[in-house]
Amino acid sequence: MSKGKVKLFGLSLAASLMFSVTSSSLYAAPAPVEPKEGLFFATTEEISKNVVQSNIALEKPSSNLPNLNDYSSFAYEVKEVESNPELRSFLQKALQDGKKVYLYGGLTPGKYEDLLNQPLEFKVSNEAEGEVRSLVINDGQQNELKSGLKETTEQEIVGYTLEDQDYKLFMLNYQNMDENGNEIPTDASIILKQIVNHEERVNQITPFATIVKSNAADIRTVGGLYGQDSGEMVTQWLLYKENNESDPKFDYFAVKDIIRINKLGGSTNSKKLTVTHDILYAKDDLYSASPKTSSSGPYTVSFAYPWGIEWSFTYDGNPSIALTENTSTDTAKWVITPGFLKNLQGSDTIELGSSWKANQAYTYTGVQISHATEWHSAVQKMFDLSNTFNVGYNW
Repeated sequence: MSKGKVKLFGLSLAASLMFSVTSSSLYAAPAPVEPKEGLFFATTEEISKNVVQSNIALEKPSSNLPNLNDYSSFAYEVKEVESNPELRSFLQKALQDGKKVYLYGGLTPGKYEDLLNQPLEFKVSNEAEGEVRSLVINDGQQNELKSGLKETTEQEIVGYTLEDQDYKLFMLNYQNMDENGNEIPTDASIILKQIVNHEERVNQITPFATIVKSNAADIRTVGGLYGQDSGEMVTQWLLYKENNESDPKFDYFAVKDIIRINKLGGSTNSKKLTVTHDILYAKDDLYSASPKTSSSGPYTVSFAYPWGIEWSFTYDGNPSIALTENTSTDTAKWVITPGFLKNLQGSDTIELGSSWKANQAYTYTGVQISHATEWHSAVQKMFDLSNTFNVGYNW
């Protein structure tokens, strides 16, 4: 089948967030003069001065909400938003006005949607059918989810904007640890630093931004040693829908799952990656998964009828890939390990794919994606980094 038969539901968006704020005082009220286009960060904690920048206004939450037009981004702790209806209304209005709104302190994508009455969705055009449909990241239609699924990961930060721009969605699972790998609290200084890093990525051409130009999500899992970033997983994905199949009952979907593992500091290295694709709903069926089990690259990802999708990737060191497909549970699981004295992190990406049949009698479908990496010192396992989220499609 011709590869041209497959329509890619990509998320091609243009970056537009700019910074020009000139306030640097801690907890100082916004200057009444020229309008600002920076980040309003609300926190009850003291912030280390080394993360305070001129384009950030730090404020303690209060009944006096900031001027909506003074900032392009707002960040509030989720517990403050939960307890303050007026603040929720303000942030809902901010989203509708094209601002970026971050909630932090532990929440799922579904929690963000519930609090701000805003699904984390991408409008994607289907040129063949002349329609615009929704691609969403949330906790799924909870009453319809099949049994045996993992809980979606509670993220440290979820940020979103309705504007069409690169990285319009930001999800960060930050796992802060001590020297023994035990989790310790993540303070507001760490959260602010991660938001600033994200906003800088939105405005710069970086290696992460060019892996897949049509992907609009910035999904990261970061491990920190006392707040100093040690390692991370970066996730990107594309969703495909076959428009030329003739099955009267099912539509066919595939997801391209792209993972990069980065060592950011310290003496730990990534020694194992486990990836699971789990079809969300019992009404749908896993169709295929790829690459198959292999011990050397390049690795080829391909799908049989009705697909015309195929791609390949190489990875330095030729890691071993072991795939288990379970059609009774509609789950695909890859375990990826590097060769002798090798590590997984590097400049290359691992690209996996799964496809499924979605029952046309329902208005939604989706897949749960789970990534987990093991990080080791020279002599022992130190910590895991993991993240689980759902990608859904609405007809």
